[in-house]
Amino acid sequence: RAIAALRRWLGDAADAPLAGALPALPITADALRHGLHRHPELAVFAAKAEVLAAAVDQAKAAKTPDWALETTYQQRAAPFSDMLSVQLSFDLPLFADARQNPQIAARRAEQMALAAERDAAFREHRAMLEAGLADYRRLTLAVARQREVLLPLAQRKVALATAAWSGVKAALPEVIAARRAR
Repeated sequence: RAIAALRRWLGDAADAPLAGALPALPITADALRHGLHRHPELAVFAAKAEVLAAAVDQAKAAKTPDWALETTYQQRAAPFSDMLSVQLSFDLPLFADARQNPQIAARRAEQMALAAERDAAFREHRAMLEAGLADYRRLTLAVARQREVLLPLAQRKVALATAAWSGVKAALPEVIAARRAR
């Protein structure tokens, strides 16, 4: 499959034999597990948590009385005189149980929902990491088995087939099949 995919990019050069040994990829499971929280899809949750914390603070601030002073100056057309306005307003948090407390509770519920979503995403990424590490361990063992067991056996089979062909006890296609299998 890999050669078929390479053929798309390399053309006939994809059929050339590979040279050299496989690269050693040092993968440490502990380092990957330790850095999992820095995954970009999980890092987004920190910014969302800050936004929701600000929303909770804003909802709490709505429970305290506040005042505002606003001035406006308008320069109007010739038949009218200029105008100056002053507005003084007071925010009195009346009926907090019916107005502000539900808003605070809603923002806190959003925070809890975000925390649950973050935990679910973290568990999903941890499961994907563990599955990938299990595949890596399986493939590492398979490569080691290929190098230590199957390749020496295939080389021995080629040597035996070549010796049998030299002694006129085997046919040339058996030697070619053994070399191809190796």
